[in-house]
Amino acid sequence: MTIFPVSGHDAWTKTYDLNFREDGLNVYEWMLTHSRREQNVLAVFDLKFSAKENNGTTSLNWNTSRELNNLGFSVERSSDGNKFDSLAFISSQGEKGGNYSFTDTYPESGQNFYRLKVFESTGKITFSNVVRVDIRNTTNKVSIYPNPVSSTMNFQTNYNPGNAVLRIFDVSGRAVMEKTISGSGNHSIPLNLPSGMYSAILLENGRMAFKQSFIKN
Repeated sequence: MTIFPVSGHDAWTKTYDLNFREDGLNVYEWMLTHSRREQNVLAVFDLKFSAKENNGTTSLNWNTSRELNNLGFSVERSSDGNKFDSLAFISSQGEKGGNYSFTDTYPESGQNFYRLKVFESTGKITFSNVVRVDIRNTTNKVSIYPNPVSSTMNFQTNYNPGNAVLRIFDVSGRAVMEKTISGSGNHSIPLNLPSGMYSAILLENGRMAFKQSFIKN
């Protein structure tokens, strides 16, 4: 629609006359056809994400050239490439973007898959590409046994974790038990819990260092 035709009449008066139509539309009907639509605007631009093994740990690096409405990144890890768990949250450096890094100090032996979960201030969530790192040997070992557990769970570690808390979660994600872990070796933990499936997560300085599912008989 030509809003200001040049046929000699007063463009403003003619255009806003409801009886005046061009291409079958008056000006208000034309405006409705050009109403604001939701735009698929990226929160981060030129996101490059990579990971590599580094002496039994995983070094993660990513950078962006620009960021809009980005709150930050959740670093996620998976052992099968399907179900991911959050390791840490890294806040955005602002609209100009920047360089970011994170070290997974306690990756799982074998395959480790990583991705970034991008949180926008609008509530929208997007994901980066998935990268894989193979860890053949890890210096720090953590294990839970036996599995299934009857009444006592043994938590075994060959190092002294710092500021560590072991939390037990049920299948709904509700924390049902918590125990401070100090010192290496075996920690015998009585479990007064109903039978079912649970997850044990070791947090060191607020970051997930270990996770294992187990069955309580």
